[in-house]
Amino acid sequence: MMVLSEEAAFTYALLRTPAALYPRSVFRRIIALSGAPYTPETLNRLDGATAALRDRLDRTVGVDRAFTFLLLQGVEGARSYLAAHDLSGFDTTATIDAYYAVAEESYPGRLALPWNRKPPLDVDR
Repeated sequence: MMVLSEEAAFTYALLRTPAALYPRSVFRRIIALSGAPYTPETLNRLDGATAALRDRLDRTVGVDRAFTFLLLQGVEGARSYLAAHDLSGFDTTATIDAYYAVAEESYPGRLALPWNRKPPLDVDR
């Protein structure tokens, strides 16, 4: 089983919680997480990011304030998800297979569109 990185865990948490900002990659440009393995220490880094966003929120106005507020909501939601769920046994391959199963059912089945499943890439960091 692959070890989940901080970035991957945070991205997964964003996918599992409501977020108003899209694309969700905007969070990765603002929140500095590494490719290091996800650990409870990751929550501390997210707490630091949350504090920085709260500070930024106090100093901004208008559209910048609204954007910062939405960022803050997304980070808090993802952090809450991570705190409430144990991802130590997260199976990346099983999750990818579950998403592929939905696509395989939807594309050729319901939508009558062509579908060629490509195996996921296994990249060793």
